[in-house]
Amino acid sequence: MDITDYTFGHLFGKDYFWKALRISRLNEDLKNIKENETKTLDLHLPDCESGKREYTVVLLIANVTSFDMNVCLKRMQLCDCTKKQIYTSINKTKLEFDCPHREMLTMQFEDPVIYGNKQQFLIITAKYSEVGATKLAYSLDIGDNRRIEFFFSLNVLPRKIPKISFYSQPNFTFRMLPICVGRKEPPIQAFWLYNNTSEGARYKADLSQVNEICQKEGFPVLQLLNPEGEIEPYSSASLLFKFHPIRHKVHKVKISLQLEEEHKLLEVIGVGRNSRSKKPFIQRAPEKSTKFYKLPVILSHNYIRINPMLTWSTQRRMIFIRNYSKDTIYQFDFPEQTIYGVINITSHPTFGFLKPKETQTVIITIKTYNEPAVLNYNYTCYIMNYNALFLHRKTIYKDATAEVATPEDKIIISVFLEHSHQTVQRSICRGMSTTPIYLRSKESTKSSVSQSTIPSS
Repeated sequence: MDITDYTFGHLFGKDYFWKALRISRLNEDLKNIKENETKTLDLHLPDCESGKREYTVVLLIANVTSFDMNVCLKRMQLCDCTKKQIYTSINKTKLEFDCPHREMLTMQFEDPVIYGNKQQFLIITAKYSEVGATKLAYSLDIGDNRRIEFFFSLNVLPRKIPKISFYSQPNFTFRMLPICVGRKEPPIQAFWLYNNTSEGARYKADLSQVNEICQKEGFPVLQLLNPEGEIEPYSSASLLFKFHPIRHKVHKVKISLQLEEEHKLLEVIGVGRNSRSKKPFIQRAPEKSTKFYKLPVILSHNYIRINPMLTWSTQRRMIFIRNYSKDTIYQFDFPEQTIYGVINITSHPTFGFLKPKETQTVIITIKTYNEPAVLNYNYTCYIMNYNALFLHRKTIYKDATAEVATPEDKIIISVFLEHSHQTVQRSICRGMSTTPIYLRSKESTKSSVSQSTIPSS
């Protein structure tokens, strides 16, 4: 099983959904499940504001055998909603579930049969309509009384109220990479947060537990470089930690975070290790990208693992972007992204157009500064249907110049054109490709985090 599309926006990449939907565990269960066996999976989807918009995640499931496989998905009711008698005509009634949770999550296959050595899409659709935390479940029957049960956690945020969320939900734990005891300058490690609301949200960390453990050790073994700050609307930021152990020991500390009106306890775990022991890099999601479900534009890589770099150095990597459509021009944009004092990520070209069936190369440049760091970073490519955008502009300008306008009308029209252009541009954005950058920098202030926002047009 693989992830081939998602419409949750630029804050979430394939690496996030791979862990949130536990694809590696799901692949193991599909491979090893036995007759008359039931397996369960606890999954979660991103926190989003309440509204009527539908979000989708499209999974690609393959039948690697030569036999056809019948699949059946059924909703499992976890709520206390009951059936309600409704009138279908003047003298006829019927019982129907009066349940607002039914439309919050749907899972469906394109076809109830996955033919031998063929692939099929599994579409997960979420609608954030009921404010609050909700548990939803589906059961997947793959024949021979083999069943996999999916339990989803959806957290619907109220509108116009700031809220900071963790990428690591539901576990508020940050397990830092083991650090060598004899290391002179420890690297920065980042714990990422995101604000998926229309209001800016502030955070503040209580460092009393951190100071206590440092006094106990007689050395600043743990530092939080940015204990307070603000995350702009629909953007992400990271808490930057420095872990500098002086002996072979497991350090655990709970940091109280004030996230607007909410309190959360973040458990930070660090291990001091011997220089000879090394933790292997675990590759979760496939490195090579797959075709999107609807958007005919693809990046050659889902993520790039950057080799260890020195501070004050530069590394370049080349990827490809291709337009598979036959008659549509697409516009792409790679905005510059920076964590000040740590890294800067740019691309060449940063902006361009893809003609039908055209492939272009993109050079991604990673620059490091004076702070060593170990980071996972989402670098986003924005893609727009340029044909539809051009036709929309042409129609709007034709309608706007059809009549002679007064000075006041001209002001109103100019505001309307600007607003309409932005609205249509976002609706045309059929998909966003996100490339996590795995960066390791060696050797060499406190640094602040720049917020990643959608570029205005």
